[in-house]
Amino acid sequence: MSSPNTVTATEREWKIVADHKTVKAGDITFTVTNKGTLNHELLVIRTDLPLGGIPIGADNKFNEDDPKATNVGESGEYAVGLTKTFKVTLAPGKYQLVCNIPNHYKNGMHIAFTVT
Repeated sequence: MSSPNTVTATEREWKIVADHKTVKAGDITFTVTNKGTLNHELLVIRTDLPLGGIPIGADNKFNEDDPKATNVGESGEYAVGLTKTFKVTLAPGKYQLVCNIPNHYKNGMHIAFTVT
């Protein structure tokens, strides 16, 4: 099992799996691997909106600067088979780990994530 301040995740079409869905506040390192057949990205979104409930715009993405769903850190888009690592300092609260490439969020690429 990984350290409590690291989250290891995989992404594939319409699914995100993470080894931790709750972490303690502070510096968190995310390591994510694309096991799908399309490019993906992993965003850490601070939001009190329900899982899957972030409003999608005409571009089939959500606004990452929306104060109700704020992007606090991300991997950036990455290709099939690659692994990305990034660090984010997280305050206690409710989050979602998501992919915001067009249509990916609305197709189910989101999981609840809590920081205590």
